[in-house]
Amino acid sequence: MDRKERCKIRKNEIKKQYIECAAKILRSEGQAAVTIRNLGSQLGHNSATLYSYFKDLDELMTYVAFKFRREYLLELSKMITSDMSATQQYIKLYEIYCEYSFSYPYLFLNMYFGPYSKQLKTIFDQYYDLFPEEYVGQADVVNVLLSQADTYKGDQEALMYLAKDGVVKQEEIEFLSKVIVRVHASYMYELLHNPGLSITIARKEFMDYLLHILQLDS
Repeated sequence: MDRKERCKIRKNEIKKQYIECAAKILRSEGQAAVTIRNLGSQLGHNSATLYSYFKDLDELMTYVAFKFRREYLLELSKMITSDMSATQQYIKLYEIYCEYSFSYPYLFLNMYFGPYSKQLKTIFDQYYDLFPEEYVGQADVVNVLLSQADTYKGDQEALMYLAKDGVVKQEEIEFLSKVIVRVHASYMYELLHNPGLSITIARKEFMDYLLHILQLDS
């Protein structure tokens, strides 16, 4: 192994340490405790070291979101199967997604709407290079939604399956995806800035809106 390869391995190990440490702090102390100084202190680095591996804290937290996303994906793989209809898969996906995204609104807002959301495909590839064991396969509708870097595009691709089943109209897919994604994002935003709000109530309200938007509530 040459020096360049050893340096790459070392760099990847430190990146993994930062991701794992940030995730640990987030779980135990909350989002406010995930600071560059706290990370440096726990890892034995000075604060500036982070910038050798990530552009800033937002980029690091985009990687961290994939670690939490794995728990969501594992739950999806248990609850959603290929023998379910496209509509059943889509509804169940959002039921489970709400549990995780509403519990960690900053992570998922930053992931899909933050400064590095346009680079999500690159970060996706790099994350699974670092943690290949964390990849979790999914049923068709779920897989097509999650495989897109753009959350609107992913939702549109998933709604295509519902259009094939006659649940939604093909010409309405772009409009519906924008409404669904933006309504969901508005709940994450409210929960982020009003921590006292009930996640359970937010989840129920969003699912009621989703069924109404898809005209499945009658």
